[in-house]
Amino acid sequence: MIPESSNLLLLMPEFVLAGLALVVFASDLIIPEGKKEWVGRLAVMGLIGLLCVTIFSVMGVNEYVYNDFLLVDHYSFVFKIIFITVGILTILISEEFVKENLTSQGEYYGLLLLAILGMNMLIQSQEFLTAYISLELLSFCLYVLVGYSKFNPKSNEAAIKYIIFGTFSSAIFLYGLSMVYSIVGSTQYSDISGTLAASNAMDPVAILGIALIMIGIGFKIGIVPFHAWIPDVYEGAPTPVTAYLAIGAKIAAFAFLARVVIGVMLPAEELWENWQMILAISAVATMLVGNGIAIVQTKVKRMLAYSSIGHSGVLLSAVVVMGSTNGIVIESLGYYLIGYAVTSFAVFSAITAVTYRNGVELIKDFAGLSDQKPLLAASIAIGLFSLAGLPLFVGFTIKFYLFSSIAIGGYLWLAGIAVFASLISLYYYLIMIKSMYVDTASSEVIHNNIIVKWPMKTVILVSIIATIVLGIYPEPLVNQINEISNLFTP
Repeated sequence: MIPESSNLLLLMPEFVLAGLALVVFASDLIIPEGKKEWVGRLAVMGLIGLLCVTIFSVMGVNEYVYNDFLLVDHYSFVFKIIFITVGILTILISEEFVKENLTSQGEYYGLLLLAILGMNMLIQSQEFLTAYISLELLSFCLYVLVGYSKFNPKSNEAAIKYIIFGTFSSAIFLYGLSMVYSIVGSTQYSDISGTLAASNAMDPVAILGIALIMIGIGFKIGIVPFHAWIPDVYEGAPTPVTAYLAIGAKIAAFAFLARVVIGVMLPAEELWENWQMILAISAVATMLVGNGIAIVQTKVKRMLAYSSIGHSGVLLSAVVVMGSTNGIVIESLGYYLIGYAVTSFAVFSAITAVTYRNGVELIKDFAGLSDQKPLLAASIAIGLFSLAGLPLFVGFTIKFYLFSSIAIGGYLWLAGIAVFASLISLYYYLIMIKSMYVDTASSEVIHNNIIVKWPMKTVILVSIIATIVLGIYPEPLVNQINEISNLFTP
């Protein structure tokens, strides 16, 4: 039995994060022109301090807060550390882009911090209204960030599309929640799961409500058939924001989905058995559609957008086997998300360095990058090889763990399709690598004017090292994630 606490100190990381966001907003008004880069550096220093606050205040805690509305446990602790780290790296790769393209730097960095606050509250939530409000806080920040290049028509279009799809999915989620509440009389996960588990004949209204909630979540994680917004949004958004969408927002959405499945659906065995096959079919469609369409893309960010959809299908495959191999699949899912984040930063950081100054967007525009900027080309190549799952990189290890857990869970055929989808991805990743290392640069594109300063170089080097080290020696990280799996093992 998890104890309940009224200790507000357990929410100290969230209070500090909200205060930091306000300080960053205000600092933009105080710091003089010519030194605005210190706004972002203030945010980075604040997040580093927040890491220490989080470790000292909630590490090892396993308690409910606010009448069981929030749960502070090792699961939320690990993901808070991930979200803060992703925020630090995103700010570092944003510095040069923000300096040259945006006038209100404090707003940009403040919105990033508030998005982290939404993520933190989302994975701690133990009832749907709190989760909904947290999800909307995250979504509103991302809507603004996607359209932050206000003089770029593609950014404006991406923001409008994202708002339309986002509000539509939120409305579906909220309508489904209202239907569940009409039957259960509560929005807490434990009450809903208890009612559904006790009902021999599932109430059709409750079933429809759960379906609408899952559809709303499906839009957020970008699975087929709710994926149409992703390519346009990824292409139009500023590249650092695209990285944040592909990494931070995806991790938060899947961490939330895992909470919902474990807390609401698994106790109702009859309901979960029906949903397993639905999710398995959606996972297959997501993997094949994402990787299949990525093959024909000529633009870098659209290729990475469809690649991200394919990875969502792989992650959804792991969710399918929850219940039968709960501990193993949670461990492999957490490891996959961390490895995916590290690898994606290796790719996106280098692409940001190339695109923010040159404005290139086609794969062929990266031709000759290895001759002029070998570090950037190596970062992209290592990241893409890792995403494809080649040995020596973390991508191979995370896929081995995840595919093994899917097979152990009784879905060997689903693991086989996931392996096949990874082989497809290797083809279009190699097209990008061939462009950088084999093709000759055209006279219109010159990469010599790219300047990689220390914030960007730091992220690139850290991502490359982590991609290799975590692939060769994953044990310390796996042991930490194993603490999460122990929480959900009967």
